[in-house]
Amino acid sequence: MNIKSGISARYDSCFENPVVFGLCIPNGLKTYLKAFDSANTNIKNFIIKHTKKCDGCRYCVQTDQTGTRSLAVIKVVHEGEEYDLCPYFPGYGYRWHSINNELAEQLIEMLGFMDKFYKHSNNRYKNVMTND
Repeated sequence: MNIKSGISARYDSCFENPVVFGLCIPNGLKTYLKAFDSANTNIKNFIIKHTKKCDGCRYCVQTDQTGTRSLAVIKVVHEGEEYDLCPYFPGYGYRWHSINNELAEQLIEMLGFMDKFYKHSNNRYKNVMTND
């Protein structure tokens, strides 16, 4: 599996907002949300601001025919407040229609945080926490 973090840019003239910038998230958010406590304050602020809070939509358990599977929510505490974050949205990337200097700095910092979890060897990224 080729896993890479990075920045993406897309242009599609058919859309009202044709430019979309993104932060690519290798393997989705779960790894990073579980490591929330190891992140610095700037990264924690970024994650809290841009990650969906669980609203009970049940997307994460839609295939559970028994009705017994728990929601996939990941609980984090930031600045004394508890958040139930969804590991499925934004999924494999955050998205914006424009980027200012402040956001660019946050994206660079988030990329550094994500890259701590993967080492590159033999043209392959390996999760250093799970060896996947």
